[in-house]
Amino acid sequence: MGHAKLYFLALELLLVGGALCYLIGLWNRKSAGPLATLCSLGALILGALLWKTGGGVLIDYGSLPLVGGLSLDFRFQIGPFSGAMNFLALLFGFCIILYSLTYWRGKSDDPRFYAFALWAVAGTSMALLSRHLLVFLIAWEFVTLLLYLLVAIGGSKARAGAAKSFAMLGFGDAALILAIACLVARGGVRMLDIGYLQGLGRVTVSNWADIGLYLLF
Repeated sequence: MGHAKLYFLALELLLVGGALCYLIGLWNRKSAGPLATLCSLGALILGALLWKTGGGVLIDYGSLPLVGGLSLDFRFQIGPFSGAMNFLALLFGFCIILYSLTYWRGKSDDPRFYAFALWAVAGTSMALLSRHLLVFLIAWEFVTLLLYLLVAIGGSKARAGAAKSFAMLGFGDAALILAIACLVARGGVRMLDIGYLQGLGRVTVSNWADIGLYLLF
């Protein structure tokens, strides 16, 4: 099985698995946890295979044209470092779901937790491996939203903490959005391609505009 199929299957396990946990949990709450565990374990195994065999592999799922010359380029790079980080993210998600099985024991399981957790891990994986800044940004915002929803599950008392977390993450996200917009304004839509940015080589930070852009990122 090729790297593209392996990664697509890993994302499918997390995204579709999350949807199934949400839907199945509506009529049988106890089934959501074991299902999420299996999906997370499967994604973890696939992540390990990708890390082991993916030294510098570029996965290209094509582009989705938008407006004004913009497009979403679904390209993902799996190298020694990014593959390791992806594996650690999948491992962290698997450990969270394992812990949640004992946490919810004796309580009323909330299938939304397992769905949001699986989706958050999928978004994290896409952000880590993306080679296009717009796709990275969308995945990053997706994770931010899901982290808010995960905290808010705790009830009325948790919603205040969730709002604070969302505000803190949102501030950083706003800086990231502004940085990407400035980058495109300076060099065009080609600046969204991380491969193109790497091809520029070393860039000297020589003025206040460069310093501001660096600090925003």
